Amino acid sequence: MKFKAKKFLGQVFLKDKRILSLIAKSLEIHSKETILEVGAGYGNLTEFILKEIKNKGKIIAIEKDKELIKVLREKFGEEKKLEIISGDIRKIDLEKFLQEKKINKIVANLPYYLTGFFLRNLLDLKKYPSRTVLMLQKEVAEKILSPKSNFFSLSFSLVAKVKKIKIVNREKFSPKPKVDSLILKIDFLKNQKSFSFRQEFFSFLKKCFSHPRKTLLSNLKRYERKEKIEEIFQKLSLSKKNRPQELSLNDYLKIFSYFSSKKI
Repeated sequence: MKFKAKKFLGQVFLKDKRILSLIAKSLEIHSKETILEVGAGYGNLTEFILKEIKNKGKIIAIEKDKELIKVLREKFGEEKKLEIISGDIRKIDLEKFLQEKKINKIVANLPYYLTGFFLRNLLDLKKYPSRTVLMLQKEVAEKILSPKSNFFSLSFSLVAKVKKIKIVNREKFSPKPKVDSLILKIDFLKNQKSFSFRQEFFSFLKKCFSHPRKTLLSNLKRYERKEKIEEIFQKLSLSKKNRPQELSLNDYLKIFSYFSSKKI
Protein backbone atom coordinates (compact mmCIF):
# COMPACT_ATOMS: atom_id res chain seq x y z
CA MET A 1 0.00 0.00 0.00
CA LYS A 2 1.55 3.34 -1.09
CA PHE A 3 1.60 6.06 1.53
CA LYS A 4 2.76 9.68 1.45
CA ALA A 5 3.82 11.34 4.70
CA LYS A 6 1.48 14.11 5.84
CA LYS A 7 3.30 17.32 6.74
CA PHE A 8 0.38 18.65 8.80
CA LEU A 9 0.74 15.65 11.10
CA GLY A 10 4.51 16.12 11.36
CA GLN A 11 5.07 12.62 10.01
CA VAL A 12 8.68 11.50 9.66
CA PHE A 13 9.61 7.82 9.72
CA LEU A 14 12.74 6.27 11.18
CA LYS A 15 14.00 3.39 9.06
CA ASP A 16 17.47 2.71 10.49
CA LYS A 17 17.24 -0.84 11.85
CA ARG A 18 20.10 -0.44 14.32
CA ILE A 19 18.45 2.57 15.95
CA LEU A 20 15.02 0.94 15.94
CA SER A 21 16.56 -2.09 17.64
CA LEU A 22 18.30 0.18 20.18
CA ILE A 23 15.01 1.86 21.09
CA ALA A 24 13.26 -1.49 21.50
CA LYS A 25 16.10 -2.91 23.63
CA SER A 26 16.12 0.25 25.78
CA LEU A 27 12.66 -0.71 27.03
CA GLU A 28 14.19 -3.80 28.73
CA ILE A 29 10.89 -5.63 28.61
CA HIS A 30 10.23 -8.07 31.43
CA SER A 31 7.70 -10.86 31.79
CA LYS A 32 4.05 -9.98 31.18
CA GLU A 33 4.65 -6.25 30.67
CA THR A 34 2.35 -4.20 28.46
CA ILE A 35 4.02 -1.58 26.28
CA LEU A 36 2.21 1.47 24.92
CA GLU A 37 3.58 2.70 21.60
CA VAL A 38 2.40 6.21 20.73
CA GLY A 39 2.34 6.89 17.00
CA ALA A 40 3.12 3.49 15.51
CA GLY A 41 3.42 4.82 11.94
CA TYR A 42 4.44 2.07 9.52
CA GLY A 43 5.14 -0.28 12.40
CA ASN A 44 8.91 -0.14 11.92
CA LEU A 45 9.53 0.15 15.66
CA THR A 46 6.57 -2.11 16.50
CA GLU A 47 8.30 -4.91 14.64
CA PHE A 48 11.43 -4.63 16.78
CA ILE A 49 9.46 -4.37 20.02
CA LEU A 50 7.66 -7.59 19.11
CA LYS A 51 11.06 -9.29 18.77
CA GLU A 52 11.98 -8.07 22.26
CA ILE A 53 8.64 -9.12 23.76
CA LYS A 54 8.72 -12.71 22.47
CA ASN A 55 6.41 -14.42 24.98
CA LYS A 56 6.80 -11.79 27.68
CA GLY A 57 3.89 -9.45 27.13
CA LYS A 58 2.05 -7.33 24.57
CA ILE A 59 2.06 -4.02 22.71
CA ILE A 60 -0.77 -1.55 22.45
CA ALA A 61 -0.07 0.70 19.46
CA ILE A 62 -1.97 3.96 19.01
CA GLU A 63 -2.00 5.64 15.61
CA LYS A 64 -3.99 8.70 14.56
CA ASP A 65 -3.68 8.34 10.76
CA LYS A 66 -6.40 6.00 9.47
CA GLU A 67 -4.37 5.18 6.36
CA LEU A 68 -1.52 3.98 8.56
CA ILE A 69 -3.95 1.96 10.66
CA LYS A 70 -4.70 0.00 7.47
CA VAL A 71 -0.97 -0.40 6.82
CA LEU A 72 -0.43 -1.70 10.35
CA ARG A 73 -3.30 -4.18 10.16
CA GLU A 74 -2.10 -5.48 6.79
CA LYS A 75 1.46 -5.77 8.05
CA PHE A 76 0.79 -7.53 11.36
CA GLY A 77 -2.41 -9.41 10.55
CA GLU A 78 -3.68 -11.38 13.54
CA GLU A 79 -0.59 -10.90 15.72
CA LYS A 80 -1.87 -11.83 19.20
CA LYS A 81 0.72 -9.80 21.10
CA LEU A 82 -0.30 -6.56 19.36
CA GLU A 83 -3.43 -4.44 19.83
CA ILE A 84 -3.80 -1.63 17.29
CA ILE A 85 -5.94 1.34 18.30
CA SER A 86 -7.08 4.09 15.96
CA GLY A 87 -7.01 7.31 17.95
CA ASP A 88 -5.42 10.65 18.80
CA ILE A 89 -3.32 10.57 21.99
CA ARG A 90 -4.39 14.20 22.65
CA LYS A 91 -8.02 13.11 22.94
CA ILE A 92 -7.38 10.10 25.17
CA ASP A 93 -7.53 10.31 28.96
CA LEU A 94 -3.97 9.05 29.42
CA GLU A 95 -4.33 8.37 33.16
CA LYS A 96 -7.45 6.26 32.68
CA PHE A 97 -6.04 4.53 29.60
CA LEU A 98 -2.81 3.49 31.34
CA GLN A 99 -4.72 2.09 34.29
CA GLU A 100 -7.36 0.24 32.26
CA LYS A 101 -4.79 -1.31 29.91
CA LYS A 102 -2.31 -1.96 32.73
CA ILE A 103 0.50 -0.23 30.85
CA ASN A 104 3.98 -0.72 32.31
CA LYS A 105 6.12 1.22 29.83
CA ILE A 106 5.67 3.81 27.08
CA VAL A 107 7.64 4.32 23.90
CA ALA A 108 7.15 7.07 21.34
CA ASN A 109 8.75 8.83 18.40
CA LEU A 110 6.88 12.07 18.91
CA PRO A 111 6.08 14.52 16.11
CA TYR A 112 7.45 17.89 17.12
CA TYR A 113 4.08 19.62 17.45
CA LEU A 114 3.00 17.02 20.02
CA THR A 115 6.11 17.02 22.22
CA GLY A 116 5.25 19.72 24.76
CA PHE A 117 1.69 18.46 25.19
CA PHE A 118 2.81 14.87 25.73
CA LEU A 119 5.58 15.76 28.22
CA ARG A 120 3.16 17.82 30.31
CA ASN A 121 0.58 15.04 30.24
CA LEU A 122 3.24 12.55 31.31
CA LEU A 123 4.28 14.71 34.27
CA ASP A 124 0.64 15.20 35.31
CA LEU A 125 -0.05 11.49 35.76
CA LYS A 126 -1.03 10.31 39.24
CA LYS A 127 0.78 7.03 38.69
CA TYR A 128 3.77 6.90 36.37
CA PRO A 129 4.82 3.99 34.14
CA SER A 130 8.07 2.40 35.27
CA ARG A 131 9.90 3.57 32.14
CA THR A 132 9.33 5.77 29.11
CA VAL A 133 11.61 5.81 26.06
CA LEU A 134 11.11 8.86 23.87
CA MET A 135 12.64 10.11 20.66
CA LEU A 136 12.37 13.89 20.81
CA GLN A 137 13.54 16.92 18.91
CA LYS A 138 17.18 17.26 20.06
CA GLU A 139 16.69 20.79 21.36
CA VAL A 140 13.78 19.73 23.59
CA ALA A 141 15.56 16.61 24.88
CA GLU A 142 18.61 18.71 25.75
CA LYS A 143 16.39 21.03 27.80
CA ILE A 144 15.31 18.05 29.90
CA LEU A 145 18.97 17.04 30.35
CA SER A 146 20.26 20.59 30.83
CA PRO A 147 22.43 21.44 33.87
CA LYS A 148 20.84 24.89 33.67
CA SER A 149 17.44 24.77 35.29
CA ASN A 150 14.22 25.07 33.31
CA PHE A 151 10.70 23.83 33.86
CA PHE A 152 11.20 20.42 32.22
CA SER A 153 14.66 19.71 33.64
CA LEU A 154 13.49 20.43 37.19
CA SER A 155 10.16 18.63 36.83
CA PHE A 156 11.70 15.45 35.48
CA SER A 157 14.53 15.60 38.06
CA LEU A 158 11.88 15.55 40.78
CA VAL A 159 10.14 12.40 39.52
CA ALA A 160 12.63 10.43 37.41
CA LYS A 161 16.15 9.58 36.36
CA VAL A 162 16.70 10.61 32.74
CA LYS A 163 19.44 9.17 30.56
CA LYS A 164 20.58 10.16 27.09
CA ILE A 165 20.64 7.11 24.82
CA LYS A 166 21.62 8.41 21.39
CA ILE A 167 21.51 11.40 19.06
CA VAL A 168 19.75 10.49 15.81
CA ASN A 169 20.80 12.44 12.74
CA ARG A 170 17.99 13.90 10.63
CA GLU A 171 19.32 11.90 7.67
CA LYS A 172 17.99 8.74 9.34
CA PHE A 173 14.38 9.82 8.76
CA SER A 174 12.14 9.91 5.73
CA PRO A 175 11.10 12.52 4.84
CA LYS A 176 14.10 14.33 6.35
CA PRO A 177 13.12 16.77 9.13
CA LYS A 178 14.89 20.10 9.68
CA VAL A 179 16.46 19.06 13.00
CA ASP A 180 18.18 16.09 14.65
CA SER A 181 16.51 13.97 17.32
CA LEU A 182 17.65 12.46 20.60
CA ILE A 183 16.51 9.28 22.36
CA LEU A 184 15.86 9.58 26.10
CA LYS A 185 15.24 6.87 28.66
CA ILE A 186 13.12 8.08 31.57
CA ASP A 187 12.98 5.82 34.62
CA PHE A 188 10.36 7.07 37.06
CA LEU A 189 11.27 6.84 40.74
CA LYS A 190 9.45 4.21 42.77
CA ASN A 191 8.98 6.53 45.73
CA GLN A 192 7.19 9.68 44.59
CA LYS A 193 5.96 12.81 46.32
CA SER A 194 2.17 12.86 46.62
CA PHE A 195 0.18 13.76 43.53
CA SER A 196 -1.12 16.96 45.19
CA PHE A 197 2.44 18.01 46.08
CA ARG A 198 3.65 17.41 42.53
CA GLN A 199 0.76 19.32 40.99
CA GLU A 200 1.29 22.29 43.28
CA PHE A 201 5.07 22.23 42.77
CA PHE A 202 4.80 22.05 38.97
CA SER A 203 2.38 24.98 39.06
CA PHE A 204 4.88 26.89 41.22
CA LEU A 205 7.70 26.14 38.74
CA LYS A 206 5.62 27.45 35.83
CA LYS A 207 5.26 30.75 37.67
CA CYS A 208 8.99 30.84 38.44
CA PHE A 209 9.82 30.42 34.75
CA SER A 210 7.03 32.61 33.39
CA HIS A 211 9.71 35.12 32.29
CA PRO A 212 13.06 33.29 32.26
CA ARG A 213 15.07 36.42 31.43
CA LYS A 214 13.76 38.29 34.47
CA THR A 215 14.97 37.62 38.00
CA LEU A 216 13.19 34.97 40.04
CA LEU A 217 12.24 37.67 42.52
CA SER A 218 10.57 39.65 39.74
CA ASN A 219 8.58 36.61 38.61
CA LEU A 220 7.43 35.72 42.12
CA LYS A 221 6.44 39.20 43.24
CA ARG A 222 3.46 38.96 40.90
CA TYR A 223 2.07 36.32 43.29
CA GLU A 224 3.37 37.43 46.67
CA ARG A 225 4.47 40.61 48.39
CA LYS A 226 8.02 41.61 47.46
CA GLU A 227 8.97 42.01 51.13
CA LYS A 228 7.83 38.47 51.90
CA ILE A 229 9.86 37.01 49.01
CA GLU A 230 12.95 39.03 49.97
CA GLU A 231 12.62 37.67 53.50
CA ILE A 232 12.52 34.09 52.14
CA PHE A 233 15.54 34.72 49.90
CA GLN A 234 17.46 36.11 52.85
CA LYS A 235 16.68 33.08 55.01
CA LEU A 236 17.90 30.78 52.22
CA SER A 237 20.96 32.93 51.41
CA LEU A 238 19.77 33.47 47.84
CA SER A 239 20.61 36.51 45.78
CA LYS A 240 17.79 38.78 44.68
CA LYS A 241 19.59 38.96 41.32
CA ASN A 242 19.29 35.23 40.63
CA ARG A 243 17.53 34.32 37.40
CA PRO A 244 15.28 31.21 37.37
CA GLN A 245 17.82 29.05 35.49
CA GLU A 246 20.54 29.69 38.13
CA LEU A 247 18.86 27.82 40.99
CA SER A 248 18.88 24.08 41.67
CA LEU A 249 15.97 21.73 42.28
CA ASN A 250 16.86 21.75 45.97
CA ASP A 251 16.69 25.56 46.02
CA TYR A 252 13.24 25.48 44.44
CA LEU A 253 12.00 22.87 46.89
CA LYS A 254 13.17 25.04 49.78
CA ILE A 255 11.51 28.16 48.36
CA PHE A 256 8.36 26.20 47.63
CA SER A 257 8.16 25.00 51.24
CA TYR A 258 7.38 28.60 52.21
CA PHE A 259 4.52 28.78 49.73
CA SER A 260 3.09 25.26 49.93
CA SER A 261 0.66 26.07 52.72
CA LYS A 262 -1.18 28.30 50.30
CA LYS A 263 -1.61 28.44 46.53
CA ILE A 264 0.22 31.27 44.81
